[in-house]
Amino acid sequence: TTVFVISDCGAGKIQSGVQVNTWLEQEGFLARKEAKPKAVASQKQEKPKSGGSRHLIATLRKKVQGVMPQGLYFWVNNTFGGVKDWIQDYLADSDIDWSKTQISSRGKEGDLFVNLKGRDPHGVVNPGAEYEAVRDRLIERLSKLVDPATGLPAVDRVYKREELYQGPMLEWAPDLIIGWRDTLYQPTESDKDKDKIFVARWREYMDWPTTGSHRMDGICFVKGPKVRRGQRIDGMGIADLMPTWLAAANQPVPADVEGRVISNLFVGGAA
Repeated sequence: TTVFVISDCGAGKIQSGVQVNTWLEQEGFLARKEAKPKAVASQKQEKPKSGGSRHLIATLRKKVQGVMPQGLYFWVNNTFGGVKDWIQDYLADSDIDWSKTQISSRGKEGDLFVNLKGRDPHGVVNPGAEYEAVRDRLIERLSKLVDPATGLPAVDRVYKREELYQGPMLEWAPDLIIGWRDTLYQPTESDKDKDKIFVARWREYMDWPTTGSHRMDGICFVKGPKVRRGQRIDGMGIADLMPTWLAAANQPVPADVEGRVISNLFVGGAA
């Protein structure tokens, strides 16, 4: 029997969380809704109306998930998926003024979405030359982001989606993807310290900041009767595993798979 032991990713420390939308706001790519003063004078009237409801919904969501049995949680998500989507969209977008926003960030890795006319409900950026100019300007500015705690760049590279992805679902990918330096940074999922850029990194369901997360490089150990012993094989990608497994099982490899058979895993170059 040939045995593969793999991880889809590695792990390592987090230097800092990042309020990506705060940076976008400071750079003029994103605008927040203005505060709506209440009729009754109050010291708190300058706070945006959406802030209180967003905080309430986020708190209730965390508390409910904290006490709900996992099986029930999965059943609710599968049965009432639209509610989950609505909550996520509301928490992420409710305080953004889309009429003045070119780019916003969603997700926990650093995905950036252009507010594109004809695609997004309140798009303001025209497809074509303006779309490309907005992306190029974002890449140029974000590449200069420096972590004041270290004096080093926080970003290795900002990718356009077509540099990383291909295929019929490309239109669903983020318009830009941030490649953080050494994977030491990740967007925070909390409104805490929302006026700052570099902050503690909170997950939406946790009551403590996270200090570690994923890395791009995972592991792969292989042992079997035809596997080379004591060899290190560099350059494998996760997409290479399926065709390699098929070859190891003496099964045909479809011509349209993205990965390749890692033939030098095996003695004689054959599984």
